[in-house]
Amino acid sequence: MMDELGILDELPVFAGLIIGGVFMLGGALTLRISDGPPNTFVGARNRWTLRSERSWVRTNRLGGWLLVVMGVTIAAGGYTGFTISMAVVLGMALALSVVLSAYSYVQWRMDPDRETNGGQQYVGLGLGGREATEKEKRRRPL
Repeated sequence: MMDELGILDELPVFAGLIIGGVFMLGGALTLRISDGPPNTFVGARNRWTLRSERSWVRTNRLGGWLLVVMGVTIAAGGYTGFTISMAVVLGMALALSVVLSAYSYVQWRMDPDRETNGGQQYVGLGLGGREATEKEKRRRPL
């Protein structure tokens, strides 16, 4: 009966509009919370955004706008077919997470007021915690 009414033909369009709307709403909320303090409940949360106010604000603003763009793309993707729109959504989600992680790290590094690991600067991406401390001890003369 649903097929006779043509509802099944329009289902991807409605699903795209609903899911796209959810992403746009999430983007708008992310833009709104970027003005608040870093927290572990909502927003782009990683070790760099939680240790730097600048990284928190800028990463969540970028993430909010990217979620809005992703929502518009998903809403428009309902007209292209399920396979193409799913490939685009998965590609955009992967790109969003990689871009936001890299951006938050860059913003954290540029912040002069950033918190560091136990009062020590991070030596690099591969060294942190005990390895960084041991390397620092070997460099210092007694």
